[in-house]
Amino acid sequence: MRRYATAYVSTLVVLVLLDACWLTLMGKSLYRARLSDLMLPQPEMGAAVVFYLLYAAGVVVFAVLPALRIDSLPGALGLGALPASSPTALMI
Repeated sequence: MRRYATAYVSTLVVLVLLDACWLTLMGKSLYRARLSDLMLPQPEMGAAVVFYLLYAAGVVVFAVLPALRIDSLPGALGLGALPASSPTALMI
């Protein structure tokens, strides 16, 4: 159980930090310039929290834990790429 919790918390922290850096550095220049009519004045923090909790769970289930089981970097990269290459993801 501790292994799962560590994987989840670590994944969540990395995802939030990477996205915070991206949105801080690129948010105004990239998104505001092109999507200003669609954006709210302030982000919906409740929706963001739910998104990150679920997204981290998906990354752990589909990539991190299987990669730990097979103990192979190429295998881990392949497993991590599978959800992104699924037909549903391609439709987005």
